[in-house]
Amino acid sequence: MKKIILLALITTVLSNVTVAQTLTTKKGQNILPEEGDFAVGIDVVPIVKYAGNLFYNGNDSITDFSPVGAYTFFGKYVKNEKTAFRAILRLGFLSSKVDTLVQKAASTNPNELVSNEAKRTKATIAIGGGIEKRKGNGRVTGIYGVEGRLALATDKTKYSYGNDLDVTIQSNSQVTSIKQGPAFGFGVRGFLGVEYFIGAKLSLSAEYGWGPAVIVQGRGATETEVVDGNTTKTQITETSKSFLFGFDNEMNGGTVALIFYF
Repeated sequence: MKKIILLALITTVLSNVTVAQTLTTKKGQNILPEEGDFAVGIDVVPIVKYAGNLFYNGNDSITDFSPVGAYTFFGKYVKNEKTAFRAILRLGFLSSKVDTLVQKAASTNPNELVSNEAKRTKATIAIGGGIEKRKGNGRVTGIYGVEGRLALATDKTKYSYGNDLDVTIQSNSQVTSIKQGPAFGFGVRGFLGVEYFIGAKLSLSAEYGWGPAVIVQGRGATETEVVDGNTTKTQITETSKSFLFGFDNEMNGGTVALIFYF
């Protein structure tokens, strides 16, 4: 009996020592995050896919580094060992112009060219935040909490042409602008997952979420210049609007992220 008790005691002590040793590196660096630390997360799935493509020539890229959405910043602030605040942010603005040279109408000189232009402006804004509760033992930490997200997107392209529309052909037309309907999204998700610290303030985190999401897209419009008798006129065609409501396990799939604390 004494041997059994002694063995149990030694096992318990060694287990505690092992746990304690895993909380710092050989250089004495803390492995677990501390109060006041910030963190940045990147999605590891695109990296794994990209590495796999090196062997089977797939098309996946590593452009999406966010665990919450393409090009979206994901961060945390550690309030204490049991609580962290989370934030997501995307401020995307695009302005582009494509200039295409075409032959000038009615010209017999093949080198006489005019320019057709397409100018596009696009904006994508996403913000969100939430609270994360943490409960762990050693390198393994369970995480759960709730967060909300808002998103807004607009997209418009204008076209200009070097050649005037030929009014002698009544069926002639050319698109002058395409405006996508503004899109608005809102979602609230509860999440549950686990975080494992593989190094000093470096962890792999996997989580899954559940909750409602709403996406609303307003009407857009396409403007077209059409021939009308001996002149031209602008014709406007509205696009459809849409509404989506979902309440399910993680509308956009779960996440596997690499988290850096500093």
